[in-house]
Amino acid sequence: MGILSGLFEKKFCDFCGEKLGVFGHTTLKDGYICKKCASQISHWWSIGKTTSVADIHEHLMYRKENLPKVEAFRVTRSLGDSCKVLFDDDARKIMITSSSDLTKANPDVFDFDDVTSARWDVSESKSEITYKTEKSAFTSYDPKRYTYRYDFYITVYVKNPYFDTVRFKVNSGYVSIDPYAEGEAKEAAIRATHHQSVYGYGIKPPTHAANEYVDKYTPDTEGNEDYQAYKALCEEIVGALCNK
Repeated sequence: MGILSGLFEKKFCDFCGEKLGVFGHTTLKDGYICKKCASQISHWWSIGKTTSVADIHEHLMYRKENLPKVEAFRVTRSLGDSCKVLFDDDARKIMITSSSDLTKANPDVFDFDDVTSARWDVSESKSEITYKTEKSAFTSYDPKRYTYRYDFYITVYVKNPYFDTVRFKVNSGYVSIDPYAEGEAKEAAIRATHHQSVYGYGIKPPTHAANEYVDKYTPDTEGNEDYQAYKALCEEIVGALCNK
């Protein structure tokens, strides 16, 4: 009974005084914050049960002082896809945001000297491709076939009182590679070239052409245009952040 009474007792946001429902708020060390007030917190700072009401009050003051910096920001360079790294080279400041409404989003403004380093990495995941038989709708090929998906991330290391890293995804949609489908296409192209050489022009092709081995099970990231484009973008952004 005590647990239930605690669950349904009246709770109020310690910042705006809004009455809270059972869900839609965050429990702090010594109070509560509603979803609306929590939306004003920096995107890069995580709060929870170890965060105090005083911590939030202090942070919201920091956020209030950040807004004039956003309004004074003049973009001289913009790098990125869905999430962009914005530079104000004249004022030597940087913002990282996916929002087009900067005043509303109030992204954290960093001095050039606040950025200590940056790196990029790529996350790979895979899902098995199966086929349907009379007995099963999910039958594995032998050997198994997979579709590979890639997401590109950049981690920026910063000097800030609330967080020391900013990590964001560079690509708006994942990069997908199907090695088997690509391998089939390559083999078809080899066969077509061989056929044309033999029957089209009467020129004997290289002896290895028709029997060239094609790997259908290893993703060809080097030959994938989207993969290489995002890799180049990551390198450009990291280079710009490290050589301001």
